[in-house]
Amino acid sequence: MNPPERASTNDAVVRNAARFQEREKELRAEQAWSALVELYEARTAVLESPQGRERLLFKAGEIATDQLDDSGRARDLFMSAFEVRRSFLPAIGALRALHTKRKDTRGLLEVLQLELEVAKDPRRKAQLHVEHAELVLEKDPAAALDAYVAALTVFPGSRRPLEAIERLAKQTKRVQPLVASYRVLAQKSEDDQAAVYHFLAGKALEDQANDPAAALVEYRQALKRNCQKPKILQSISRSFERSKAWKDLNRTLNQLLRVAKTDEERARLLKRQALVHQNGLQRPESAIPLLLSALDLRPQDPPGVKSLKGLAEQQNDPSALAQALVLEANLANQEDANAAELLERAAEQFDLAGEGRQARNAVRRSLELRPRHPRALKLYERITRRLGAWKEHCDVLQEELALLDSERSEGERSAAVAILNRLATVQESKLNDAKGASGALARVVELEPSAEAFERAEALARTSKNLPELERVLLCRVEVGSPSLKEEALRGLI
Repeated sequence: MNPPERASTNDAVVRNAARFQEREKELRAEQAWSALVELYEARTAVLESPQGRERLLFKAGEIATDQLDDSGRARDLFMSAFEVRRSFLPAIGALRALHTKRKDTRGLLEVLQLELEVAKDPRRKAQLHVEHAELVLEKDPAAALDAYVAALTVFPGSRRPLEAIERLAKQTKRVQPLVASYRVLAQKSEDDQAAVYHFLAGKALEDQANDPAAALVEYRQALKRNCQKPKILQSISRSFERSKAWKDLNRTLNQLLRVAKTDEERARLLKRQALVHQNGLQRPESAIPLLLSALDLRPQDPPGVKSLKGLAEQQNDPSALAQALVLEANLANQEDANAAELLERAAEQFDLAGEGRQARNAVRRSLELRPRHPRALKLYERITRRLGAWKEHCDVLQEELALLDSERSEGERSAAVAILNRLATVQESKLNDAKGASGALARVVELEPSAEAFERAEALARTSKNLPELERVLLCRVEVGSPSLKEEALRGLI
């Protein structure tokens, strides 16, 4: 062996900086590379400076690589340089280059693991995980999947790994890593985008893992994050419906209503929501307002009207039934006679519900389609009396009176007398129309000339100073009254 090389590790040489540098130059000049490596190793053993030890070990590794072509020795030297403080990254770079040149995948993975342990930048860590995944992708797709998930977890700001995660999750039939990735992205995203990721997690659990219960948890999170995408909400609603999660379905339909664009779409959603309340939540009473809202938006909906009508009858809700009857009357191609009948029934139900104004409107429309119909007029009379609409009430009584012929039958004569008496009472006590009341009573005595009727008619005519009607009453008394009444009437006329 060359004597200078044997002396390369002499203790006096390695401890004295000047003698060490002189010996280093000699060995380089002689190209005694192995001895130079030994010199560096010996020198590092006596140096106190970590930086100095790192530098010398790194230089030794470079010589082992470039001059000795001893990859094993070079690897050990570079590793030793790194282990001094576990922060000397040039050693990591050299190890990478060494293993890459040798196509040593295992060695590269070890280097990546070392760098991951010391890296602080999340972006850099994510890049290292991706490199790890790419190295093992062909031989171990499951390990590659885990590495991609780790990359996404450490730096969610990059969506680059997501496509690979989705592909590998399907290939390896491992759903949980994919779901975990979606959850990480959801946590780092704004509400609307976070809702999308929760939805994707739910779909993966439902379709690939066959775990609908876990999927529903993700769908609820999507709603909580205020999902605004109609297609996603529709898909979520179908899943809730399949699982009979009625409260969640109701919330989803509420969200769909907020993003609906047209009245037709809103009406359809409200009808669906009504069914959920009726059949799912077992709250049929709360389905009625939803159906009414749907029909407000789309009144020409025969099935919707039929549903409302049936539900109102089932719940014994006269107000809702009345509204259903009005809607049915307003359907296109409805014949006038049928519409009038429906409106009359609606007025009865409104009246029963204590909704007098709606009842009055319905019966008015019924009479427009079927004028002077006796039953409708009778109903109109009752409604106006309850409303205290006395002028209108008197008009209705006049219309009822016009339908009667006192000469046709005793029944019609009695009915006319009753109407006239009511008319007189209302005009006198409610409208303060003594003259009108006097006129009505004058007609009463013509139809039913009783002493009581004469007295009432005469007294009212005198009080109201309605001389024409007073004369009419007295003449009638002369014509049909008893002898004593005739005499009194003649004196009154004189």
